Amino acid sequence: KHYNIVEPSVPEWEASDPILQRTDNFLKNYICNDNSTEAYCHPLLYSAPQRRTHRVAETESDHVMEYKDTVMVLPRHLLIWDLDAMRDGWMRQNLFSARHVNTGNSIDSGAF
Repeated sequence: KHYNIVEPSVPEWEASDPILQRTDNFLKNYICNDNSTEAYCHPLLYSAPQRRTHRVAETESDHVMEYKDTVMVLPRHLLIWDLDAMRDGWMRQNLFSARHVNTGNSIDSGAF
């Protein structure tokens, strides 16, 4: 299918921010264009780096994702699970004892 995606006239994020630029590049070029045959992004997805995710684009003809459309498929090699972090020697040595500077609480696995 081909969708005529409506690009916002002003980006929804600060385009001069180097961190958001890298996030945008990662979302556009690494996640959705992985050379693996297992990776897929629906054509209506576009990057939303300010939220570190993707969004559904508006289209000129109001196309929408249909019920049961596949939105995204991430191949295993792009996923980092808690078990991966726990098995990694560097993570165990450097992050398992890490503590939040203000509270002293251990760092949540989402930080890995």
